[in-house]
Amino acid sequence: MIARRISWVMGGLALGAVVALVIGALVFWAFPALRRARSPIAEIQSGPVVVRYLKGSALASEAEAVASEVNAAWQDVLEKLGIGLAEIRGPVDVYLYASTAELPLGYAARTEEERTSVAVVDHVWGQPLGGALGRLACSLLFGRPGNAVFRRGLALYLDHPDHPWAVEAAAWGEPVPWSILWERADRLLPQDPWEGLYFTVNAPWVGVAPSLETYRALILARGQGSQGRGRTWEARAGALGEWVLNRFGRRGVEAFWQAPSWAAAATALGMSPEAMAAELDAYLAVSFAESPDAPYLRAMTLLYSGRTERALAALHALSGEEVSWALGLAYLALGDPERAETAWEGGEAHEPELRAAVGTLRGESRLTHGRLVLVGPAEDGARWLAAAEEALARAMDFWEIAEAGLPDKLVFYLVSTVPAATVPWGVVWVTAGAEALPSLAVRVALEAVSPWGLPAYRALVEGVVLHLAYPDRDFRAEAARILAEGRWVSLAQPLFEIYPPEVAEAEAGALARFLAERYGPQGVRAMWALLDAGASPFRAAEQGLGIALLELEKELKAWLRQP
Repeated sequence: MIARRISWVMGGLALGAVVALVIGALVFWAFPALRRARSPIAEIQSGPVVVRYLKGSALASEAEAVASEVNAAWQDVLEKLGIGLAEIRGPVDVYLYASTAELPLGYAARTEEERTSVAVVDHVWGQPLGGALGRLACSLLFGRPGNAVFRRGLALYLDHPDHPWAVEAAAWGEPVPWSILWERADRLLPQDPWEGLYFTVNAPWVGVAPSLETYRALILARGQGSQGRGRTWEARAGALGEWVLNRFGRRGVEAFWQAPSWAAAATALGMSPEAMAAELDAYLAVSFAESPDAPYLRAMTLLYSGRTERALAALHALSGEEVSWALGLAYLALGDPERAETAWEGGEAHEPELRAAVGTLRGESRLTHGRLVLVGPAEDGARWLAAAEEALARAMDFWEIAEAGLPDKLVFYLVSTVPAATVPWGVVWVTAGAEALPSLAVRVALEAVSPWGLPAYRALVEGVVLHLAYPDRDFRAEAARILAEGRWVSLAQPLFEIYPPEVAEAEAGALARFLAERYGPQGVRAMWALLDAGASPFRAAEQGLGIALLELEKELKAWLRQP
């Protein structure tokens, strides 16, 4: 009897073990294997790096070699930053795409997986990898960055360590206080959509649930490029990354990564802000004096400052592959994409998005009106180009801008998507149609008014653009209708990208038109100058116009209600 009971117990235990093994096999092997088989994402590991890619991607055929290259790049970045491999716990997931078009599908597949990775980064294969991996390493070890300047500068330097960042920064002329760049980084540095994607979607402290910001970052990464004179500030940021890493090593990287201000970074390194700035400026000056690239970079500063004709003359006296690339940019800034392509023929295949965009313009119509040029298929383009020149003239008169304060040419290129590339001042990509030309022309003029970035009070900025670009548009009537319908939004609140465009544009346009009528251009300039220096809209209204912002809004409403 006892033996039978023991056999029953042992049999039950054996059966339980078998069931447990079956369930374990299903949970830990069969189900994950089935999920991997069904997933559009494949993966391959090389060292601590797991490269994940779409199974249908062009990368699939060379996955093993690509993974090895990514692992080598990861170890190189860690070595440069002075970080040991053992300090990064767990694997590093690198999602690679053959092109930006793969990004949405890759992200969608990723969100459906039952896994959460802390060390993750998205990247398009073929683009420099150092900056993306540097952002990942610093985020994992040092946490959330305290400023936008150093994180951009370090990425630029790691992406292009052989570029003479310090020499280029010095070539731009008299040094601007570093604290200015630090305080206004969001206004001065061109937007880097992949940096935005990382800190919105991939950073260790970001939640895994998608949000509206997530999808906005994905859209920007697919098609948002930078343009204008941001190259000046990116060069300075790159020089900062170069100097900090070479001067202080890991200690400096950690201090600058975490510092919320220039003074805080200096304090963390045991220096005064003034002494640190002086040492950095001296480093730039010595680098420039000793560099054989100085003539080329002087030409580049002319080009990115809008002095295209002088830049061309200087470049024609030089030679080399970099000079050929710069010549192409100069022809692009003159509105001649065919000559730009010719200059780039046979050269290194960098900036592929820019070259592809220029290629789409081959053989397209070219219209000129004064200093303005329009390239691309535009319905009624001549009318809108003429309207843009009139808007530019109004802006120059309103702000008292001299002819020399604008670029030699203002060239509008009609394209389907904006290439991710920094181009000379005066080159403007247009995706919204030729009717946007007047407002874009005014924005170029505002870059001359506020070279350190536009004020943060967008109600006034956008209102001035609309007022000067479209004088025949009745913003007063539009805003009066918004007010009568009970849809009015206080001018103390952000209007744009939050409220419907018809509300935001009507109120902003009416505000600028009211200010111009009541206080004249000098009143608007006074308020703008205060905003430009960092004042709040409340203080700018009181000190610039002598009236409280809310009282100004009451007067604006009364003006709208007048017959």
